[in-house]
Amino acid sequence: MRALTVFLVALAAVPSALAGGAATQALSLSSSSYRVLYGHTTTISGQLRGTAVGGRRIVVDAHRYGSSAPLRAAIVRTSADGSWSVRVKPVIRTTYQAHAGTLESRKIAVGVAPALSVTELPNGRLRIEVRAHRAFAGKLVELQQLSSHGTWKTIARKPLSSASIAVIAPAIPTSTVRVAMSINQAGVGYLGAASHALGYRKVALWVIPAAYKVLFGHSLMLNGRLLNARSSQHITIYSRPYGSVAFKPLETVTTRKNGRFSLIVQPTIQTSYQARLGGAQRSLPVVLGVSPSLTVSPLTGRSAKTRVLRVHVAASTSLRGRMVELQVRTGKTTWHTVKKAPLSATSNATFHLALKHSVVRVAMSVNQAGAGYLGAFSHPLLVPAV
Repeated sequence: MRALTVFLVALAAVPSALAGGAATQALSLSSSSYRVLYGHTTTISGQLRGTAVGGRRIVVDAHRYGSSAPLRAAIVRTSADGSWSVRVKPVIRTTYQAHAGTLESRKIAVGVAPALSVTELPNGRLRIEVRAHRAFAGKLVELQQLSSHGTWKTIARKPLSSASIAVIAPAIPTSTVRVAMSINQAGVGYLGAASHALGYRKVALWVIPAAYKVLFGHSLMLNGRLLNARSSQHITIYSRPYGSVAFKPLETVTTRKNGRFSLIVQPTIQTSYQARLGGAQRSLPVVLGVSPSLTVSPLTGRSAKTRVLRVHVAASTSLRGRMVELQVRTGKTTWHTVKKAPLSATSNATFHLALKHSVVRVAMSVNQAGAGYLGAFSHPLLVPAV
């Protein structure tokens, strides 16, 4: 009877032991950061504890704010000790959970803050851009100034455009500023955010070009203004072509009403321009990019079944040996390179065509154009069937 009792006790202990073994199986989950900036990543990791934990398949699910169902974020394998990790890039507040078979980890949430950037434009205005998974049209951003006590004071508010951009003209002296967006303006699924601090310099003199790139041999207008100044002030425009170490005076202009002035320039290579009023006032430099000018002329081929295109590339330096590409339009906006040819000592190249009725152009990449130049392409040309 005693032996039977011991046997029954032993049998009763078996389920408990099995249950205890099952309880040792666990899957943890954590994140290196529970707050990230939009466009940035964080590392989520965990460990599978128990027996036979090496090489196990871990499935990581991500449930974005506002989504009805989770998405599969990653599939990884555990190391010998059961540990694992993966980098993720949430675009809005996201809840993560890991699975190892039927075993589940706890859920963790990673908050996302919109990415705010602020740039000082040549005219002294501040351009603000907010990037996130959605647009923030009409939402307010705040321009904040750092006080002498080390605190941030809001000095201006501006609604964002449909492209999540705002431009503010601050009426402040040279100081340190930043841009902020409250959690209420960021809206559901996002945290509040602030940009990096920017050393703002009050600009009384500015210059802006009509465009920021021009074809070699062409001209464009520089427009500027001397703020809070009377007319008939003498402004000197300085230039610094690519490869030069210093600005040199180009021409002196006279301000008109409201301090405005202008000058037509013809850069032959990438050139920086700056306006100066004596030694006291200087505008922020503006950089104009220059593209080589490509001219394509159809010629008569030796065979009735071919067409000949002659290409000439104009720039301030010799482009001998540089490659140009013949491209055929394959859609409304898509171009496909079909031939390449090197330029001669006179910067010419010839393409012999045997094409069906097509639209072609000639292009030169920025790498072939070389230092100080942008890439370029010619106007489209209709080539009739031969």
